[in-house]
Amino acid sequence: MKKFIIYFASIVCSLVIVDYLFGLLMDAQTQKGLPGDYKPIEYALKECNEDILILGNSIVINSLKPSIIEDSLGLSCYNAGASGQTLFYYHTVLNCVLKRYTPKMIILGLRFVDFDDDETMRYNILVPYYRQGFTEIDSILESKNSLEKYLLKSNLYRYNTIWFRILLYNFVKYYDNGEKGFIGHEKPAFLPSMTHTISQDYVSKVKMDLFKDIVLQCKKRNIQLVIYSPPMYTKIEGKQISIREVEEICQQNGIRFYNDIQNPYFLSHQEWFYDKSHINKDGAIEYSKSLAGRLKRDIKLQ
Repeated sequence: MKKFIIYFASIVCSLVIVDYLFGLLMDAQTQKGLPGDYKPIEYALKECNEDILILGNSIVINSLKPSIIEDSLGLSCYNAGASGQTLFYYHTVLNCVLKRYTPKMIILGLRFVDFDDDETMRYNILVPYYRQGFTEIDSILESKNSLEKYLLKSNLYRYNTIWFRILLYNFVKYYDNGEKGFIGHEKPAFLPSMTHTISQDYVSKVKMDLFKDIVLQCKKRNIQLVIYSPPMYTKIEGKQISIREVEEICQQNGIRFYNDIQNPYFLSHQEWFYDKSHINKDGAIEYSKSLAGRLKRDIKLQ
């Protein structure tokens, strides 16, 4: 029994030491600033002060070019989109930004898939900012279950899904983060074919409530909120229930919503698409001009 206790204690001590050393390594990486696709996140959380802030996932990163928005509206603009993220991320980053400053306009890119379910796993991309002064990030990371707050004290647990990605940036040069967060796709070797996509019939109440709170936070601070859905090279089948609900909320609150998912003009230009969900660099220039023109026509900023 004594040998077992000694053996067990040695295993626990070894894990504690490994966890501590691993934490030092991760801290060293985060303190010098994370590279790659973390750069726009770092900038949005810690530095951005542009008049216009764009939020969303990869469809936003690839569809709105800040320089075109700036030229049209005469205001500074930054694209703070993050690949693969959902409303949990948009909501939290916005709250963190609002602790520092109040932008004049928030442009939020949404599609019906943003309301599919209540998963939060992709939110783990913000783990490096846990207990770094961002209370919104801390609270949602700790909210998964009653044990999460204690499990997050372990560096091995906290970084288990992203440590390789962070360390890899030291050896592999990641893609250029483009212009003010915008990253344009080059035209693909083979243009996408028209497909059919069935929209969901289920709307996550949690995510819809997050969207409603974004609307509320912007109204409280007199921030002009704009919602847009960029084109998809696909025919949508189904009711797009979430998008219809978003449209209703926007109408009730005087918010401009530009639903271009099935914009016939863009659907007639196959060469502007990278795949069925994303437009390419040429398409982004055309779409940015189109949206910027409508913003200039429709919105009067104080």
